[in-house]
Amino acid sequence: MRRTVWQVLLLSLALVAPAGAAPGTINVQEFGAKGNGHTDDTEAIRTAMKAAAITRSQPSPLGVYYQTGPTLVFPSGEYLVSDAIVIEALEVRGEGRAVLRQTNPEKDLLTSLYAWRLAVRNLTFLGGRNQLDLRNPNVDTGQIVIENCRFYGAAGFGVFSDVLSTTVKIEDCTFLLCAQAWCNKRSDQAVMRDCWITSHPQMENKAVIEHRAGRLTIENLCGVPLVGGPRQRWIDNYGSNLSLLRCRFGGEGGGFTPVYNHTKYAHQFAGPSVVMEDCFVSANASYGANCAVYCLEVPNTIRLRNCQLGGCAGVLVDPAVNLATYFRNAAPTLFSFAVEGCTGEVMGTLPAGLRQPRVVRDQPARRILTPAQCRQAMARAKREWATRRSAPRAPEIGGSWLRKPPRPPNPGGSRFPKPPRIRGGWGGSPPTATGRRPGQASTWR
Repeated sequence: MRRTVWQVLLLSLALVAPAGAAPGTINVQEFGAKGNGHTDDTEAIRTAMKAAAITRSQPSPLGVYYQTGPTLVFPSGEYLVSDAIVIEALEVRGEGRAVLRQTNPEKDLLTSLYAWRLAVRNLTFLGGRNQLDLRNPNVDTGQIVIENCRFYGAAGFGVFSDVLSTTVKIEDCTFLLCAQAWCNKRSDQAVMRDCWITSHPQMENKAVIEHRAGRLTIENLCGVPLVGGPRQRWIDNYGSNLSLLRCRFGGEGGGFTPVYNHTKYAHQFAGPSVVMEDCFVSANASYGANCAVYCLEVPNTIRLRNCQLGGCAGVLVDPAVNLATYFRNAAPTLFSFAVEGCTGEVMGTLPAGLRQPRVVRDQPARRILTPAQCRQAMARAKREWATRRSAPRAPEIGGSWLRKPPRPPNPGGSRFPKPPRIRGGWGGSPPTATGRRPGQASTWR
């Protein structure tokens, strides 16, 4: 009987005692973080982050680097921080509903200057400037994954990514009342999928998302606009390619323009493009820009397919753009503009200057040679060069025709003879722009 009582007691203690970190994880609470919503946990989280730093980073037999390291875990709770926390772990994850709240609106929350293969999952970010500020100095084969996170009330961006040779994926995330949701400044390819965004009503002359990188695809976005400030829009496209698939740009308050395009067409085959497919658009509160795509500059491709346009146009071009002379010295085959299978447009489908783009040529058209023509041109150039080399040379005058004559002797020992100096500067007349006095002969031919 006595033994049975001890067994029951030990079992009860095991059930109520706090569990330690699972193998391969670092628990911030084991390093002093309280998560009670009152204590400043900045230093405790920094200490835990250092403990979760990458343990190994070295090249594989294939030459590609691999890394090992534990996952930094935030158990359910509200963790207050008063300064930016530098990410040193490969993965940062919340358990249950873990909240990181920045008490200083001028400070970022989680930052990294070397975000390479990083995963951030199941965390709620509250307050601060940029809540996830991720950068790297052009590290190849990088991949950043942000999943199941919530971004509330960022004074800057919920996510700011400036990463090269890296892909970025944001999935199953919510952005509520952030000044701006995401700045995709640089990346090779980026995806936002299955997300919800409610804009900030005081946003003025800005976009919810700024795209300045290579290719961005947004799928299944539910956008809820809180219309307030002037010239609000969902996406500013400064990048190369933008694709919007099955997105809802809602009509709350009338809605505002999904895309402002700032990128001008290119003369190469891989020019910038804007593609929208199967989207719902309401932009009635965007006076002068009541459309799906508003062009401050015109890209190579605009294509709207199977979209519902709630009382708005498909494409509008800023009045400052004169389409009659806008397209210059480019092949007509580089341009494609179409609105197909869309319903609800009330202001026409495309401006006349986009239905049949007129290319103005004030420079000779560049000619692209076929491989056979390239071989013929190279053979002709070789023959001309051989003919010139075999031609008689011009008579030599004062030395070799390929060499400059020797410099005159300089008894003073200086490499360059200097003219005599007298009071007031140069002896005689002042030098000209060539460095010689008038009437002085050149020693160079």
